[in-house]
Amino acid sequence: MKKIIFLVLVLGSFLISGCSLENQENLDIGLSDNENNTEDTEEIQEEFHEMSDSLGKVSDDIKNGIIEKIEAGEDRMTFLENDIDIKKNGKKEIYFGVRNDNDDAKVFDIDFYCDSSMEDDVTEADIEDYITFNHFKETKELEKDEIMVLKAVAEISPNAVATTYMCTVNIDEGDYVSKTFYITVTS
Repeated sequence: MKKIIFLVLVLGSFLISGCSLENQENLDIGLSDNENNTEDTEEIQEEFHEMSDSLGKVSDDIKNGIIEKIEAGEDRMTFLENDIDIKKNGKKEIYFGVRNDNDDAKVFDIDFYCDSSMEDDVTEADIEDYITFNHFKETKELEKDEIMVLKAVAEISPNAVATTYMCTVNIDEGDYVSKTFYITVTS
């Protein structure tokens, strides 16, 4: 990129100063290095694709792990992890899976919240300010025995008290399934 800018500046200055076209053609500004730049660009692109493939594999591994965990038991829902550590002013993805064991296809509502902590002086209102969740409000329509893996993102306020919070995810307002998990906020 620097060479292109340099080329534009040099050519522009020659055109402005009235340099003849013959002199411009004889000017050597080192464009032969473009071959090295092409190799560097290809190497960077290859590394980027390897990283993307690796990230895709991690996502597939998480999804497959949650599906296997649900299939191995009788649970309608499970988490990748039930005890989650998050730093103040940080965020973390929470992966979970839901299985439809109804006889018919169904869309499930999803709700996350935290309502108590190990600190006596932290109120429910405080907790609502300290921990927020971004998540899909419902699943797609799941056929009987179909499993869907989703993620929520828990975000911690910089003002949160460093302690452990008890949190819940309700599927269909808890009528279908309700699971408790813990978030420990660290400094």
